[in-house]
Amino acid sequence: MEIGKEKYFCTKPVLRAVVDFYTNLIVLEGNIVTSAVNEVELIIDHIRLGEILKIPTNGLAEYVWLDDENCLLTSKFSQGRASTRARKVLKGEMAPFHKLLFEIVHKGILPKRHRGYKACLRDIGIAHALENIEPIDWPSLMIKDMARIVDPQPSSYQLAYGNLFSIVFKEFFVPLGEGECGLLVEPYQTPIVSPRASRPVASLLRDLKTARDQIGALQAENASLRTDLTMSQGEVAKLQEQLVNKQIDNNCLMDRVFSFLLPFRFLLSLVLNTPAH
Repeated sequence: MEIGKEKYFCTKPVLRAVVDFYTNLIVLEGNIVTSAVNEVELIIDHIRLGEILKIPTNGLAEYVWLDDENCLLTSKFSQGRASTRARKVLKGEMAPFHKLLFEIVHKGILPKRHRGYKACLRDIGIAHALENIEPIDWPSLMIKDMARIVDPQPSSYQLAYGNLFSIVFKEFFVPLGEGECGLLVEPYQTPIVSPRASRPVASLLRDLKTARDQIGALQAENASLRTDLTMSQGEVAKLQEQLVNKQIDNNCLMDRVFSFLLPFRFLLSLVLNTPAH
């Protein structure tokens, strides 16, 4: 991705920061998100996000097209197939141009983890706006998408917007460190290394947060034990010092006793050596 004169890549440090961002993410009312990355607090609303990314914040700001009472969009994207209710549209039902719009939405605007073959109502509404060249409030959609990514309900969303987050992190002076540059591959091209890796992202994020909380608790307990150990070591050293001083006092006392008894020892030896009459 190239924006202006700078190129932004998803390096390993950026990916770690993205994981931190989603792990600590809290979505508030009014399209406001808060998070913390590498001990830097981030507070962003859709206006601020648009300013950072230099994209407009007016236009379609909802996933679902609210004015489609007669299921016109479903019919439109299924090449005129009648429908009594709004429904998902299979990619195979679409005209070539609508397939292209769906790919743009599915891979770029609202990226998901799996290879897409069904357009949900969110996809259809955004594709319809693209076709009619209607403005789209992408920052608002991104924030709503972030909320879905960390939703505890099972989903197929991935940790999206990694390249764009690199710009956000730079704006907030988030330290990222050094790392090898490399673009993200398509999610479905990434090999699944274990059953755990194929679990929903939100579930993995919860497990990561739980593990980090446990680490924090253990570190706090460890710090408390270290404090107790330091105090105990200090007490032991104090007792050792008292014992040494006591032994020195005892030695001095014995020296004084021996010094006091020395004359009597001489007299006693004279008495013992005197012959009896």
